[in-house]
Amino acid sequence: MCGFDGPDSSMNAPAHTANCPKCRNAMVYVAVTPHPVVPHMQRTTFVCYACNQTRTYMLPVAEAAAK
Repeated sequence: MCGFDGPDSSMNAPAHTANCPKCRNAMVYVAVTPHPVVPHMQRTTFVCYACNQTRTYMLPVAEAAAK
């Protein structure tokens, strides 16, 4: 599974950066899409090419835009 380093760092990490917890390589920001149910949220997707996995985070639109 790929994602931010941990629960504490995900709150402080910029919306366009993430590290893979499995291999520690930088993940690549690939997409941001609207949340399918909650209008004030968006899905931010990253891919780790070393592990060939994706990770999606749900962020409030205002928080993601501010970072």
